[in-house]
Amino acid sequence: MVSDLKHFSDGSPYFNSVKADHLSRHIVEHPRHLKRSTEWSLDQGIATVLFDLWVVPMVDLFATRLNNKVETLYSLLPDAVALPGNPLQMDWSQCLLYMYPPQPLLSLALHKMIREEA
Repeated sequence: MVSDLKHFSDGSPYFNSVKADHLSRHIVEHPRHLKRSTEWSLDQGIATVLFDLWVVPMVDLFATRLNNKVETLYSLLPDAVALPGNPLQMDWSQCLLYMYPPQPLLSLALHKMIREEA
């Protein structure tokens, strides 16, 4: 029900969906650089707690230098600190991996995990 929605800004659900759509498609300003609003990742503090509970992954897939959780990373974008290659084309069964794939690639990543028993 519309009455059950939490309203922000001007209070209309339409305004919020338009604003969310805009933020998901445009570059937003960051204090030191410009980055895409899709530069999302698990909070570093939460990642650290999880890694302390289990084990630190060896490679971060689908990362950039702005959001990587471990030092070694693959990126879908050109990045001087990333390993060369496409993370979807590497063998995922050889080491413990961390990934936070972009939403459009989530299905591909899950199928690859199942196929390779990663």
